[in-house]
Formats: sequence, structure tokens, C-alpha cells
Amino acid sequence: MIALRLACFATLGALAMMAWGILQPKPLAVIAAMSVGQGLGTLGALLFGLVVLPDIKPLFRKRASVPPPPPESKAGSEPESKPKPEPQADSEREA
Repeated sequence: MIALRLACFATLGALAMMAWGILQPKPLAVIAAMSVGQGLGTLGALLFGLVVLPDIKPLFRKRASVPPPPPESKAGSEPESKPKPEPQADSEREA
């Protein structure tokens, strides 16, 4: 819970730095927004990822309740029977 709050505060700090760089376009404000603001935003995103990852991790695990696929036929087993063509009537053969 503390990491989530830190992530929120870091992201809000980054947003404030970016807004300062836009509202007061002086070199120091722009440089601070680009460096410190990006660092705070990245820190907030990483902290948020660390908080959310354990919650979504079970969604990506392979479920044990899914039955395994049926085994494939082995080489020594019965060959598959192919349907035999039906005999044609004499009138169909000549045409």
C-alpha cells in the first residue's frame, strides 16, 4: 500500500514538473521537466508495476484444471481406414 502511494506521489510530482516546464518556458524549467520529471514519472511507473504485478500474475499461469490433450496414435497401431470409392453405374462410366 505504501508503494502504491509513493507511485501516485511520484507521478503527481512528475506531472507538476511537466506543467511547470510548459507554463513557464524558461531554460531551467524545461530542463528540470525533462530530467527530473521523467525520472519521477519512471519511478512512479515502476512502483505501480511492482504493486500490480503480483495481482495479475495468477492470470498468466497455466491452469491445472485443463485436461491434457489426447495422446497421438503410435506407429504400430491400426492404420486409419480410408473410404473406398463407390462403384459407378455403367451409364455414368460411358458419359
